[in-house]
Amino acid sequence: MSLGSTKRDDFDRRSTLTAAAHIITAVIGVGVVALPRAFAMLGWIAGPACILLFGGLTQVCSVLLARCYIIGTLRHGSDGKVNNTYSEVVAACFGRNAVTAIGVVQHANLFLVTLAYAFTASLSLQTIANSICRQNSSASCLNEYNLWCIIFGSTQLAMSQLPTVDSLWLASIIGAVMSFGYSGCAIGMSAAEIDGNPHGTLGGASFDSSAKKVFQLVEIQATIRMDRPPGPVASMRRAITISVSIMTSLYLAVACTGYAAFGNAVNGSIMTAFTSPGWLVNLANAMVVAHLGPAYQICIQPTFHFLEVLMQSSQRNPRWNQGLLLRLWFRSLTVVLLTFLAILMPFFESIIGLSGALSFWPVTVAVPIACFIRAHQPPARTQAWLHALNTATLLVTLAACVGAVYAVTQGWSTYGFFKGGG
Repeated sequence: MSLGSTKRDDFDRRSTLTAAAHIITAVIGVGVVALPRAFAMLGWIAGPACILLFGGLTQVCSVLLARCYIIGTLRHGSDGKVNNTYSEVVAACFGRNAVTAIGVVQHANLFLVTLAYAFTASLSLQTIANSICRQNSSASCLNEYNLWCIIFGSTQLAMSQLPTVDSLWLASIIGAVMSFGYSGCAIGMSAAEIDGNPHGTLGGASFDSSAKKVFQLVEIQATIRMDRPPGPVASMRRAITISVSIMTSLYLAVACTGYAAFGNAVNGSIMTAFTSPGWLVNLANAMVVAHLGPAYQICIQPTFHFLEVLMQSSQRNPRWNQGLLLRLWFRSLTVVLLTFLAILMPFFESIIGLSGALSFWPVTVAVPIACFIRAHQPPARTQAWLHALNTATLLVTLAACVGAVYAVTQGWSTYGFFKGGG
């Protein structure tokens, strides 16, 4: 796509601050409530250090990716090729086969994240039910995890029939506001729980971060006006700096207050650790559910689209494998499978850790570094330290994958089949 073909789109493009807001909305996820548990594994020294380290790493690699938005350019991209999506950047640098390979990683990660969301929403609904039961001293409570998992899955069964994720734009905005709401509640309730007696140890991993959603950075960059200096690359660099700073601060606040309040005994989701005040506990968990309703679809809809296109590509395509009929049976079957797995394996922090570990190195580090080197041919010294950074991150990711798989297997042996989340 040349610069000339994008002129009619430039009129509606937005500012750096808007781009920063889009990044924050896209990246902050419910995994933030698992950060205190990550601190419990790492302790007071390694915990904050890891959040700062991965925040800095995300900042560096996101800027490298932003510099690949326009390839082969003069100043302000006056004669370059504009890449409006993550896939276009990969295709411009390495061809369509590379896009297919990274797509496999992307959709596997999105499936795991959706599974974690199904569990978390169900657990928050169960927490609300438990809170109401305590307040009313009810003998019969609808507080079974499996029941709420099925109820949440039923709502997603209906929402999954929406043709595209664009249909969820209003719910998505509400969900983004909710994420700040329950994060604020977690910080406030944790701070009150500390009461002058902080818990935790110095020695005791967090991968929720922006890794899972770095695919969206290039699309966000496309909202920045190209007809105004300093151009989209410099503007996006500032937007990344603003958003990463805000997100890292929020992550640190939730993690530190949650760990200080409960120490090494903190729950996998900090939102399930509180019992009072009841109204605030219920409000915070309701915000989690309000966020995860659309977030579930935002994660799984790209995979729906990818697989439906693949299944309809055959020349001999039966009627039941087309259009509305395909959407009805395929999406319903996928939601049922996710609900079944959420009942079978309710290990929120382990699934979040596994999905983040699997995606962090290839998506956040390896691809941006490789694309930047291919597109810009930096000096040998720069290439050397980028390769060193890439290798070090790969080793950390492999270790994290081993730990996450171990945590899932341990959780499975502890919970047993269909035992539920609480």
